[in-house]
Amino acid sequence: MALLTVLFIGSLAFAINIKAFTLHSLPAFIVCLWLSPSEHWLRMIYSFILPVVAIGVHHVLQRRNDRFAQELLSRLLEERETLTDLSMMDPLTGLYNRRGLQSRLENLPAVENGEHFVLLMDIDHFKAYNDHYGHMMGDQALIRVSAAIRDAVRSRDIVARFGGEEFMVLLTNISLEHARQTAERIRQKVYDLKIPTCSMSASRLTSPSALVLPFSRMKTQKARWKKQIKPSTKQSILAK
Repeated sequence: MALLTVLFIGSLAFAINIKAFTLHSLPAFIVCLWLSPSEHWLRMIYSFILPVVAIGVHHVLQRRNDRFAQELLSRLLEERETLTDLSMMDPLTGLYNRRGLQSRLENLPAVENGEHFVLLMDIDHFKAYNDHYGHMMGDQALIRVSAAIRDAVRSRDIVARFGGEEFMVLLTNISLEHARQTAERIRQKVYDLKIPTCSMSASRLTSPSALVLPFSRMKTQKARWKKQIKPSTKQSILAK
């Protein structure tokens, strides 16, 4: 009975800490084994080894389960981050959508050299193009235009598909002259695509449907900045 008590306590110790089992339970077992008659040794050894093996297997399986659970949790967190990123991207063009744009507007870098400018533009005659060539060709045109805009700006600038054929570019830490040059560079990039009947309304700084607006005059609140980026804004700088 005393031996079984030692083994039970040892088993609990082994389940928590192998070192504790070795230092405390094993010496007690050896003493009990030494003092017992020789004919009981085999039974006692068997009684000792069986729970040790069982607990050892349990310990290994528990560690594997813990590792698997940790890996599964990490994978779920990565997938959640991926889904969050995807919810902020336009699935057709790969640009930010309105939600992604709002998120970036709330985490803008500090103004250092120059200002932040917003460039709004849309594709002239896109509806006629889409009706004539079909939605598939219209989608391809949007993809090509989106890539051209992305190539025309710096990597730190923010490009979003603001509507059906409307795009918004946030130029960070840039001068007004460079903002105008960027608008012209975008217009030229899109023009070079040679898409039939399509051209950018932000061609040079005179089209009444396009504007370059200092971001300091806008509010990050959704209702306010959506209202302030209309082409009729008197404080905007119109571009052709």
